[in-house]
Amino acid sequence: RARTLEAITRARRMATMTDVDIGTGEDEEQVPQRKPFLPVLIIPGFMSSGLYVKESGAKPSWEDKRIWLNLGSLGFQAMHFGGDMRLASASPSNDTVKKDEGYEMRSLWLQHMALKQDMKTEKDGIQVRNITGLAGVDYLTPGALTSHVSYVFGPVIQALQAVGYVEGQNLDASPYDWRVPPHVLEDRDQYFSRTMVQVVDLYEKNKNTPVVLLGHSLGTKTAHYFLNFAKEKAGRGWIDKYVHTYMPVGAPHLGAPKALRSIVSGDKMGLETFLSSAEALVMGRSFGSGPFLLPKEMPPDATSTVFIRNDGSIEVAISTNIDTEVFLKDRIQGHKPSKVKLIISFDGTSVSMPFVPINQDGTVKFEGTFIFRTPSNGPTPDSTLAVLLCEPGLGRARKSQRTIRGTNEPRRTIWSGWADCWRNKFKCYNICCFFCIILSLTAKTLLYIIYWVACKSAMFTADELSKAAGGSSVVAAGKMSQIRRCVGSGENGVAFEVDLVSERDGKRWFGRKRKTTVTANVKWIPPSKSTQYKNDKCSYLCQQPKLGRVLPEIKNKKKGWGKYEARPGYDILALERCHPVMESVRNDYDNDSLDPRKRCASDAPPVRRVKAIYGINLPTEVGAVYKRVKGVVERPDKVLNLFTLDTGARLESRVVDGYIIEGGIVKETDETKQLVKKPTGNDGSKSQYVSVCGDGTVPYWSLQHARTWASDCDVSIVEIDKAEHREILADKRFHEVLCDYVCEKVDVDVESGDGEDDLSA
Repeated sequence: RARTLEAITRARRMATMTDVDIGTGEDEEQVPQRKPFLPVLIIPGFMSSGLYVKESGAKPSWEDKRIWLNLGSLGFQAMHFGGDMRLASASPSNDTVKKDEGYEMRSLWLQHMALKQDMKTEKDGIQVRNITGLAGVDYLTPGALTSHVSYVFGPVIQALQAVGYVEGQNLDASPYDWRVPPHVLEDRDQYFSRTMVQVVDLYEKNKNTPVVLLGHSLGTKTAHYFLNFAKEKAGRGWIDKYVHTYMPVGAPHLGAPKALRSIVSGDKMGLETFLSSAEALVMGRSFGSGPFLLPKEMPPDATSTVFIRNDGSIEVAISTNIDTEVFLKDRIQGHKPSKVKLIISFDGTSVSMPFVPINQDGTVKFEGTFIFRTPSNGPTPDSTLAVLLCEPGLGRARKSQRTIRGTNEPRRTIWSGWADCWRNKFKCYNICCFFCIILSLTAKTLLYIIYWVACKSAMFTADELSKAAGGSSVVAAGKMSQIRRCVGSGENGVAFEVDLVSERDGKRWFGRKRKTTVTANVKWIPPSKSTQYKNDKCSYLCQQPKLGRVLPEIKNKKKGWGKYEARPGYDILALERCHPVMESVRNDYDNDSLDPRKRCASDAPPVRRVKAIYGINLPTEVGAVYKRVKGVVERPDKVLNLFTLDTGARLESRVVDGYIIEGGIVKETDETKQLVKKPTGNDGSKSQYVSVCGDGTVPYWSLQHARTWASDCDVSIVEIDKAEHREILADKRFHEVLCDYVCEKVDVDVESGDGEDDLSA
């Protein structure tokens, strides 16, 4: 062979630090003949490695079966229902209700996929691990009907195999458990040590030819971490010998603001049909890999990633036990509810607690705090709070024993006369007793037939349907006024006495009404300030740039609400009470000796060559506008979500400085001016502004950060127009760039059909 490895390297260095812009690919040239040269090791991105159940105490039949992604384990029935999660370990009070199979399957799936509160440990008795080899990175759901929509590296593998690459020979993959922080991959699975063995194996199988590390999305940061790990373990010489090129595709070098929004409001990961919002929130806040994608400090010319509306809030807590026996003591056997729930309504917004079992003494205690959004200056003078105590199903279906008012004596009815005759064994010997009995039995029988057939059966059916759908009816209700008294009350709030009046007695004009008094503590929380939270729990999170770009004033479609304020990412996590996330950043990233969020992110990788490839000119998320949710209940057994996207936020005009706001998400567009370092021959790099944006997921300022590494390694960049972050893996233009880099061209003699190596660059 005339061409050697050194010759190829010199030829490829001619393109070093040269930007290549690839258009839409409408005018395609004839593809030259190629054959494999550089071995390729694939490192997939977030959610891009197939996972299987290695061990399961909750569902042993799932062992050794794929769980990510397996739509069967999610339960197809789940796509027809919404609402909160139904955990597999239901309380005994719910055992009488037959569960929907789809919910049970979905809950088991979530139990296997989600991690514990520390964001790195699996649930007890469960082990989920990655599928090895190319089978773990090609398609998430292999199959004739699902492969084309669940592809990951499948199209890339096909393109490489079409030019002669063979699995296990010069093409391999290194999948991993993308849910956990990088140090856990090594501590638990020895992932990076095993990847070093894979690299050496490919090197030796290809006549001592160094390997190309091909990563995508989170896989690029994992590959960057691997290079620093290899340097620490074997030295820089090992990398120079065994690694030819680090090839990041769609790389979030500096992070992606979308990762912060996934933690705050949840991410359904494309499974909107199967996952509820509550389940998506559990997923987004349990994966320890999420902080790996959080930007640390924003570049100088970027805008802020967090905008928060200055809303206040009130917190309502019922501090006393509620005596339900007052309202339910007249119920006959079998018609008393075994559980009740509490609903509080504030200015038209109602929030419900789940059903709580009634104690043996007839009392019930509700643990939790109701939180409602208010204007920035507090509740209005007309604001009111309504408290409702509810039972499952329809209240009209419950039968009560009629008693004399004020006593427990049964009320006498029209049938009491003949009943007395029956009890006295007709000792009166009156002829009226005979007619009384005949008429009474006949009339009562007819009335019962009509009542049961026409009314009772329909009501019973409606009651059961209401229970199954989670419906409820009001048992007692009360109202609080002058809520504005809580403004300025401090940390203790104001205690309100609320009279809960029986729903059946509430409409009476006169007579005694059944009621009980409960105490509600109401506290107002003013809007937070930007200086309120100190970044003392972990390193920076989406820290605002010192000389960053400032968006014009953000307004809301509805007047009367507070102003918007640009804030660092730490503030929204503190307001959202995402303390486990901040603890994970400190424990799993800041304390990692390899410093994943700086040394393995913004700093140059310890490698000779970097070939960065990414898409451009698609509207890309660079920030989000948040507001408080209207109402929510804070409970120990529920993941709290206090903020949501403000879909009513807007700019003065649709496009301002190239930025737009759609559905509460701030996006850069192809009109956004970006500060880009462009090569200018031998006189170094020159910064200039270019109208461009990212790939639909990662902002341009994060994608193009590899340019800053030019002084440490040879960097070449390829930008592909309109190539979306995930879809670039199926883009033929990317396949051409990849094959052109890792293959060598072959000249074909048309007459003889013999091929010889092309020795040109």
